[in-house]
Amino acid sequence: MNKKIFFNIVIQLLTFIRYGLIALTGLIMLALLILLIGGKPIQNSLQLDIPLPIIVIILIISILLVACFIYMATILKKLLINFQTGTIFSTENVVYTKIILGTLIVWTSIQFASAFFLSYLDLKNVSDLYDFSLSDYFINGVLIIIALLAKMVLEKGVLLQAENDEII
Repeated sequence: MNKKIFFNIVIQLLTFIRYGLIALTGLIMLALLILLIGGKPIQNSLQLDIPLPIIVIILIISILLVACFIYMATILKKLLINFQTGTIFSTENVVYTKIILGTLIVWTSIQFASAFFLSYLDLKNVSDLYDFSLSDYFINGVLIIIALLAKMVLEKGVLLQAENDEII
């Protein structure tokens, strides 16, 4: 019973986070649209020294980062629902872990590329979304390793289960 409650809480938390991130994506898209429609007067009123194309690129990268996280949360929710129902070693779960692994790699690559891009432009204090430190990359690396190990364990479990079913 405790396991079921735990999975329900985590699934509801993932749903809540996902909807919050979808709202955040909508706000970023609204900001992007407003900048594209009336960018120069807004840029002048905010007294920003950053050129408008750079602001647009930063907003697009922000949308990509948040979209990766939304996608990963959606897939993780599906994986947890399968675990909750007792479906552990299935090819569907292997596919989900591969998707999570790929999304984590894309997420980390976008983070690294955007940090490199912002440091190349010598931009400081753009957003907390771009505040990456070595510990952030370390955490991403650990998550990638965990996802890779989960994929390998689930693949092996599917093979052993199929082999066991053939024997019976």
